[in-house]
Amino acid sequence: GCVVVDELCLVPEEIPNYEAIKSLHSQLDDDHSGDIDVAESVDFLKEELQYAKGYEKRQKVFHYNNDQYISVRELWHIWKKSEVHNWTVDQTVAWLAESVELQQYARNFYENAVNGSVLPSTVLSVISTRTERRNSRYIIERLAANNEQFLTKVLGIKDPKHRSKITIKAMDVVLFGPPKGQKNGDDPVYL
Repeated sequence: GCVVVDELCLVPEEIPNYEAIKSLHSQLDDDHSGDIDVAESVDFLKEELQYAKGYEKRQKVFHYNNDQYISVRELWHIWKKSEVHNWTVDQTVAWLAESVELQQYARNFYENAVNGSVLPSTVLSVISTRTERRNSRYIIERLAANNEQFLTKVLGIKDPKHRSKITIKAMDVVLFGPPKGQKNGDDPVYL
C-alpha cells in the first residue's frame, strides 16, 4: 500500500527520499515562495555547490523546458524520472569513484546496495533545515540523525570532509543530473 504524504501516494521506502527532496527544495527556496526560481537555483549552484563557471548548463537542465518555477511536487516528479534515480549500484559506485573521487568506500556501497534511488536520503546528513513547520522539522532532524549514523557506521565514512564531499556531490547529481562525461558504470570498479 501507499502512505499519503503532502497529498502524494508514496510507498514507505520512498518517504525518506521524499523528505530529503522536500528539504533540498526548502534549502533552495530562499524567499519561501514555495517554488525555486531561476535566480535561486543559480545562487545555489554558485554558493552551495561552488560552481564559479559552467553552472549555466546544470541550471538549464534543472529548469528544463523553461520552467521558471519548480514546486516540491515537481521536484519530486523530476527526481523520480531522472537518470540518477535509476542508477544501479554499479553506476552509483562509478560516480563515487570517478566524480566524488572516494573509491575507498566502493566496497561499502556495494555491500549495502547503495543505488541512485537512495542518494537523496544520503544528502540529508548535513542539510540544515529552514522549515518552519514543526512536524516537518522534526522529521528532517530525525532523518538527518539517522542518516549521519548510516554514513558513519554503516558505510564507514568517518572522515567529516569525506561525508561533506559525498553530500555536496550527491546534492549536485540529485538536483542537476549526472556529471558530464561519467561512464555508464558498466565497467567494474576495482576494489
